[in-house]
Parts: sequence; structure tokens; C-alpha cells
Amino acid sequence: MVRGLFDGEHSFRIEVAGEGRVRFVHSERFSDVLVPLLGWLITAMGRDFAAMNRALKARVEAAASAG
Repeated sequence: MVRGLFDGEHSFRIEVAGEGRVRFVHSERFSDVLVPLLGWLITAMGRDFAAMNRALKARVEAAASAG
């Protein structure tokens, strides 16, 4: 789209959190002039990303349990 109207930075990090453990960090940051007008969109995306994170967690834990 057009830079400077609604820009976002999305990131995924996997960090070591101890022996055989990791921490998944999913973040996003939005900026520019349309952010105040698109709060509803940001909220909806947040719910969708949270659902994706829960599904990813369940899948990884199931795979780890299966060996």
C-alpha cells in the first residue's frame, strides 16, 4: 500500500528458555496517520494472531509429546 498511511512491523522470535524449552515471541507495531482510525482492524488482527499462537502451541506440544 502507500507508505506513511498505515505501516506495520510484524516479527516472530524463538528464544532459548532453558533445557529443552523455547519461548515464542510474536509482536507487531503499527504507525502512521491511519492507526487511530483503524483500531478495530488492529484489534481483530490481534484476536486472529492470538488464535494462531494458541494453535501453534498446541501443535508443537503435541509433536513434542509424540516424540
